[in-house]
Amino acid sequence: MKINITENIKISMRGYTIINVNAYWEENGRRYAVKACDGLKIDSNDKEVILRGSYDGRNVEWKLCDKGNYITAELTIQSKNEVYIDALCAFRGEIKPEEANQKFLKVPFDNDDWVKFESKEYSKSEMGYGVSAVYNQNGALIIGALEYDIWKTGIIPNECIEVRSGVTDKLTRDTIKHGTVHGEIVKSPVIYIGESRTWQQGMMGFADIYNEYNTRLLWHGPIPFGWNSWYAYMKEIDMDKYMEASKFVSKTNFYDKNVSYINFDAFWNVGLTSEELLKAAEFVKERGQIPGAYIAPFAGWIKEDCIDDYVTYDTGERVRVDGFEDIRYSDIILKDYNGRILPPLDGGYPLDVTHPVVIERLRYVIKYLGGLGYRYIKADFLGHAAVEGKHY
Repeated sequence: MKINITENIKISMRGYTIINVNAYWEENGRRYAVKACDGLKIDSNDKEVILRGSYDGRNVEWKLCDKGNYITAELTIQSKNEVYIDALCAFRGEIKPEEANQKFLKVPFDNDDWVKFESKEYSKSEMGYGVSAVYNQNGALIIGALEYDIWKTGIIPNECIEVRSGVTDKLTRDTIKHGTVHGEIVKSPVIYIGESRTWQQGMMGFADIYNEYNTRLLWHGPIPFGWNSWYAYMKEIDMDKYMEASKFVSKTNFYDKNVSYINFDAFWNVGLTSEELLKAAEFVKERGQIPGAYIAPFAGWIKEDCIDDYVTYDTGERVRVDGFEDIRYSDIILKDYNGRILPPLDGGYPLDVTHPVVIERLRYVIKYLGGLGYRYIKADFLGHAAVEGKHY
């Protein structure tokens, strides 16, 4: 890959050339473009291009770094006073493929509602999330964010491919805009632009670089093969069915490192007593298996007419936290910036993950299941935790 500067910035790579490369940020409903032909100061060498300038009292730095077979892009906005940024785009440009029939690999934000990866003609494609790929027979272009702690990032395949940090739509499970990010310094995530012979190899390359930027939580135990109750019984589960499944799995080779996981999915908290859960876990452990259970701690599975009911633990007892003795579901369901309760997602209301009562409910259920001997917990519907709203 190579960065060239004439009147504009051009990036050359295998199978593709990206011209008129630029950036922008949005503040108070206005878009500010950042590009080489705007009279910005340009510092460049073989490995780095940095553009600096000032816009309405905002100091701007846009940095492109050549890392060999990939490039990173970052946009930083700085002010003596706080700035309130609605969206950032650290990379935008026109793709000029050397052959036709280019495709776009759309990566979904999550897999709720059975959303899938999609590969379509570039001109017929929609926004991908986090990372996506443009590819043809000669090569692949991988574009994505290496950081996700602040911004939700989308890759938009229009006439100019655009990496927009601050996206929300129905596929990020949002009904309101991305929250404004503020401070004396506001930065985009580091954006990755990489090349590869195929999109598959390119995605593996992206994953390698991603792991250099982020601490990966390594799993040293056996791969969790085994049995999960949902597809067999859905909510019609009980202790006997669980133990029969344990017997069956113990006669198969469905394990890793001689370990199988036997898991209660949703509704274990409806039909089973503590004594039955304890007995089931002990039965599984006697067979050298690992007992598991299920939680969905950030989704409120209540009907609309129960919103004002008191909050309970998964085991049915009313939650009591110091300073929050009379908390109702309407207090912990996430709201918009006008105080309106956000709509359900997949049938469950998104809960405010920062609320002390939501945190206490999570602590309680983990301690409860752990005390009964369960050593594996499937955490589901985590997309509810990423919904935009006004948090506690």
